[in-house]
Amino acid sequence: MNSLEMQLDPGFDKNCFMKALIGVHAITGCDIISAFSGKEKWKAVQLFQRSEKCVRAMASIGEEWEVSEDTFKDTDALVCQIYGRKVDVLCYEIHCAKGGKVEPEALPPCDSSLRLHVTRANYQAAIWRRAIVPHPVIPSPGGHGWEVDNISNVVEFVWLGSKPAPDEVLELLSCTCKRACSVDNWGCLKAGLKCTDMCSVQCENMVTDDGVQYESEDSDSEDVED
Repeated sequence: MNSLEMQLDPGFDKNCFMKALIGVHAITGCDIISAFSGKEKWKAVQLFQRSEKCVRAMASIGEEWEVSEDTFKDTDALVCQIYGRKVDVLCYEIHCAKGGKVEPEALPPCDSSLRLHVTRANYQAAIWRRAIVPHPVIPSPGGHGWEVDNISNVVEFVWLGSKPAPDEVLELLSCTCKRACSVDNWGCLKAGLKCTDMCSVQCENMVTDDGVQYESEDSDSEDVED
């Protein structure tokens, strides 16, 4: 543990540092919290120990069931260090460098996604911090980065807290499906949008200008060759 603490001021509260390890573990991914793709957990530990502000932010993760704005801002600063720059800016730069052809998991989280991620990590850390409390009162995960179906009790991630892009950009979204759109192709259906004239083929997911759903005349034809 000394190797972890040596970069902090000798007078820094060691108990605060120990509490922070729970927060940084939750933030960087665990059994039920997603991790930052391609970013090792150890890198985050090395980075956060250099800043007392980041240590305090990680120590506050899970102290309450809600994340304060100050805690989120300091956590955002840590994530920016993990990626090397402001995540929204880096996301745009990677998207441009790849010509838009980049897998979603290869991009850093946008601000709204990061807020949901921090909220989930805070919820999990809050449960851990109350592990020795007899009969702890634990709220539903609904509203803490997840959605809960009250009928089936199925819990699902909420990945985005806002639209993935401005309406002007979403209107230009197109897919490269060869025959008909499918969710597996990560096309328009994956984004919850209808196909447009910019798409490679016209399929049942397309809606014409008059609002009528397009019906393909050659739906049984062979796939279009590249």
